[in-house]
Amino acid sequence: MIYLFGIIVTLLIASFIPSVGGQNTVLSINNKNITAENLLKLLCMLPMFLISALRFNVGSDFLAVYWNGFQRVQAGINTDNFEIGFQGLIKLLGKISSSPQILIIFTSFLFVFFTWNAIYDQSNDIIFSLLILFISRYYFISLNVIRQLIAMAIILYALKYLKEGKDIKYILFNLIAFTIHRSALICLVFLLIKKIDLTKLKYLLMFLGLLILIYGLNQIGVIRNQITLLLINSSKYSTYVQEYNSGGYYAGRNFVLYQIILNFLIFIMEWYASRESIEINKTYKIYLNIQALTLIVCMIFNAVPLIERVYWYFGFIQILSIPYTIKMYSKPLPRFIWSVIIILFMGVFCIYDIFVMQDHQVVPYVSILSMH
Repeated sequence: MIYLFGIIVTLLIASFIPSVGGQNTVLSINNKNITAENLLKLLCMLPMFLISALRFNVGSDFLAVYWNGFQRVQAGINTDNFEIGFQGLIKLLGKISSSPQILIIFTSFLFVFFTWNAIYDQSNDIIFSLLILFISRYYFISLNVIRQLIAMAIILYALKYLKEGKDIKYILFNLIAFTIHRSALICLVFLLIKKIDLTKLKYLLMFLGLLILIYGLNQIGVIRNQITLLLINSSKYSTYVQEYNSGGYYAGRNFVLYQIILNFLIFIMEWYASRESIEINKTYKIYLNIQALTLIVCMIFNAVPLIERVYWYFGFIQILSIPYTIKMYSKPLPRFIWSVIIILFMGVFCIYDIFVMQDHQVVPYVSILSMH
């Protein structure tokens, strides 16, 4: 299968790229060989970029939203309600080519460019980060939910500015992501998250309080639904409102259970990663607080329709946070155990969801080259 081949080649090339801090380096590349390192990084991006860029009708939104949407915007019609940045991108690309494939090529480049460079710049284990990108399904989702995944990739790239205390730069990148998909504004909450210092007891009390609150909201479902619909009705997703009563846009029970267990395990892993004060390590504090927020969002999957879209923004950070946190454990056995748990949980679900249930309709893969 083309996906498996691309992933294997990507991980093999990544094994030669120095991770942050010079860890996990097979090939020693010093400052004098920066050109060789950049070439390896480019080659590492190439397989999955080509797979994404050369696809045709891969993804449930491919034709209806993006292929036909490209043509509609070129004709001066924006019934798709694309954000201003995405509209501008389509108009610009239309001056280069009249084929909608140019949109698929360029959006594939944007996702891969920002995601891979975020991993190169911030991950202390490039191979593991790339593996999580694949088994967490986000790469496959990017073949379908194009605009939001580009916005998520930009946020992931900009996270380095948040860690460095360069809040203005982070906000600017967030606003750029907003012009691609307006939901990116939710990530401005990260500016507040990095300032939160909670003890482990306070985290436990917070989660218990939320469980009680969510249970209460589920008991007064009428009020919950009215609040939800009030919020949704003011957004572009108002067309889905008629399907809410059937539960079509709420997450399934098995999916909710899986996500809660997975994210609870990740939170516990990060919770016990460091015996030092959370204030000493700002990166660790940001990752831990974002994971706490991710777990909170999982808890309300069945309370708010389309909340999975919000969850993706927070869960996407795990591409960086999981490898970082695992390496905080000083002994190899805990590192190995946590790595196996994460890979098994994510990998099994990825195979089931993407390849068995064909979620997002990214299989079977069809190349534009096979159409000629």
